[in-house]
Amino acid sequence: MLRFRTGILTALLLLAMLSTGVNAARPVVTIATYSQPRYQIMTELLLPKWQAQHPDIEIKVVNFPDFWNKLLVLIGTGDAPDIVDTAGTYLFGHVVRGGVVDLESIVMNDPDLNPKNFWAGPWNEVCWPQPAGSGVYGIPYDTVASVLWYNKSLFDTAGIAYPSLNWTWDDLRANAKKIARDTNGDGVNDIWGFTASTTHAIYDPLVKSFGGQVLSADRQKAAINSPQAAAATQFLADMLLQDRSSALGLNFANQNLGMVIIGSANISVYSKVSGLDWGVTTVPRGPVTHNTYGGSNLWEVMKRPNQDLDAVVTVLKELVTRETIEAFWASYDEPYSIPSSREVTSRIKLNDIQLVVAQSSEFMTDADWSPDWSIWQTAKNNAITPVLRGERSVQEGLMKAEQDINTVLENAYGIQSR
Repeated sequence: MLRFRTGILTALLLLAMLSTGVNAARPVVTIATYSQPRYQIMTELLLPKWQAQHPDIEIKVVNFPDFWNKLLVLIGTGDAPDIVDTAGTYLFGHVVRGGVVDLESIVMNDPDLNPKNFWAGPWNEVCWPQPAGSGVYGIPYDTVASVLWYNKSLFDTAGIAYPSLNWTWDDLRANAKKIARDTNGDGVNDIWGFTASTTHAIYDPLVKSFGGQVLSADRQKAAINSPQAAAATQFLADMLLQDRSSALGLNFANQNLGMVIIGSANISVYSKVSGLDWGVTTVPRGPVTHNTYGGSNLWEVMKRPNQDLDAVVTVLKELVTRETIEAFWASYDEPYSIPSSREVTSRIKLNDIQLVVAQSSEFMTDADWSPDWSIWQTAKNNAITPVLRGERSVQEGLMKAEQDINTVLENAYGIQSR
């Protein structure tokens, strides 16, 4: 009789355990990164800690070849990883394909992920639709920026003061003329004051600093064919064709260039150049506003069938902590980004590059991230570069850029209606 009762009790206990989910399988949360260094850091250093802190969740980290193309296939089949390491370059291409979870209702109720905790520029990168979309399609974790690099030796030779936070584009132009010179008398400069380009690091912020825009506010068509963009383009062209203080495509590491505006990540190159005595400060102000490019690494949450979103958000929060971001920085020669979170940034001792990035945060905007961004940027560059070579008028270049950008965007946004 006792054995019979014990059997009944055991069966009832097992039934209770099953009904309450005690024996239910743990939710699995998969993180995917395109970066081999971040993959190694997560799997070898961070994952054991996360797994110990969250034993009720099975956490996986993956990295696979042909990352971006394969991810598009996985989005289409519903088999994408839960959390993907990405950037604005790709994010909204995934959004218009319907593959990304809108986190707006989650972040507004979570003190760790609330937008008030983040720098305005990085946070804007994950919001859609633009310009004031309520959808939140990712969490930015660290941010780089364009900065003004300068060669101290060439400034000293020219007898001029180093660039400062108060510089304007007019200051840059005036001092570029003082630095540029022909040292061997062949009629061609050997030393240049500045190098120009039509990239999102130099040209786009210049247009914005003159009061113009490259895309419309909703980022669905070009806005580059404007008087403000024409003035900015002419300014840059005059530095090359009239002042002859600047040139296209010069390498700051060659030490014959006074100034360049390029991303903070270039410290990994410049710090290794023997004899290069560089300094760094913020990008100059324009006649209308102050603008510089800033771009973040982001975590996006992908849509999956039967997804345990609570478990996903638990893991997502581990990915934006100081410990995680500083662990990622260990793979750099020297850190060149800042945490996208204001609060996390405030607890880190920043180096010279990071200080300039932090100083730039108040006037930092992204590169008009939108679907097929790299394609329309290439079209814009191809249209404007001939202007800087004197092969095409400013108006012709802007009209060509407008037409080509619109063609790309019309095709890109057409994905939504297919």
